[in-house]
Amino acid sequence: MGWRLGADYFSLSPRQWEATIRHEHHIGYVHPQQSCQLELHWCNPWYSPQETEQHWANSGTSVLLGTSYRAMSHRDLAIYLCSHGGGHRWFRAKWLGDLARMHCNGQVHWPDVLAYARTVSQERPVLLCLQLLSECYDLAFPNIAGALHKTLPYPLACTVVRDLTAPGEPAELNALASFKERVRNSRYNRLLWPHRSWWKNLAWFTFCRFDFRVLRLPDSLFWLYIPLRPILWVRRCMVHRHRPRVL
Repeated sequence: MGWRLGADYFSLSPRQWEATIRHEHHIGYVHPQQSCQLELHWCNPWYSPQETEQHWANSGTSVLLGTSYRAMSHRDLAIYLCSHGGGHRWFRAKWLGDLARMHCNGQVHWPDVLAYARTVSQERPVLLCLQLLSECYDLAFPNIAGALHKTLPYPLACTVVRDLTAPGEPAELNALASFKERVRNSRYNRLLWPHRSWWKNLAWFTFCRFDFRVLRLPDSLFWLYIPLRPILWVRRCMVHRHRPRVL
């Protein structure tokens, strides 16, 4: 239909694609004629493979423009949107508006959502979303009023309010500022998902697909990327530091 991989998705070897799919959860496409972008998500990065399979088991059949597809249940979709918006610190108000519309359309039974979210370690993203819906849209949640009184860590709400009220997309950062932002994001993610394993946090922090463009190792030597990551990160810092600024 004319969609092509975005410029960020260059030619990768089988092992490089495997690592990208393992560490990332979406891929971007562009349409040159329509001048728009499409981002496809293929998994839930906050769930285990078993929990993701349960999503498929809970899904139902829906139809769009005459084509049938599998759609997440409203409960699973609400949790996914809470985790997705929370993971991005709700910098787009539309994400919160989508959940407000689902609530006003009666598509979400929040006690069930919150009860299931606890079993998959997604309670804080849901509570944070409900707090924002209550404050921004003046929505009431009488069935779970007690849960909303739980105290969320202050940096969660503070960071979200700052990013939610900041105009425009997040600014592009140089390598050093990007590193500091990753450290802040890592702390924020630990607060948002306190039960997430340290290995997942480390993998998210150290993986960079663009290392494959800098150093094109054959698949037989793919393992060298792991010990070389600190060197590749220093190189990215130097490249950004000496890159001329465009005024």
